[in-house]
Amino acid sequence: MKSKGITLEQSRVFLISSIVIFLAAEIVAEIIQLWLVNNPSLSNLNTYNRILANIPGGISTGASVLLAFGLGYQPKGRIFIIAVIGLILTASAFILNSMDFLTSTFEYYPGLHWTVPSGFLSGMFVIGIGTFVAGIMSVVLHDMITMKEGIKA
Repeated sequence: MKSKGITLEQSRVFLISSIVIFLAAEIVAEIIQLWLVNNPSLSNLNTYNRILANIPGGISTGASVLLAFGLGYQPKGRIFIIAVIGLILTASAFILNSMDFLTSTFEYYPGLHWTVPSGFLSGMFVIGIGTFVAGIMSVVLHDMITMKEGIKA
């Protein structure tokens, strides 16, 4: 049985889904950060570092996979622009995070402080890396999809 691959409609759904999921990841990251800021304790810091800090990154990784398939029918120039935007997001998040922008510092014991990076900037870094990788993968998938479907994108 011959496989048709990804259709144009599926590509649009993947593209829209990835954008919605990226936004959801940022909202979840900010909710988790606000929870931590409003409930500072050693056990909450431990929970944040072990479990909660990984949730937005995992969501963003799933969205990056959808983005790679969603960009398949886009023109190569647009795909390269999206990959560059991913690099800009990554660099911006890295620079702002190193300047301690939006970070929270907790004193969990007299004289002992713990600095937690911003959930928003951490999510933006993961989204930037994911967008860059998805853009590179889309360039590879672009030729495979258009050759298989016989479409000029």
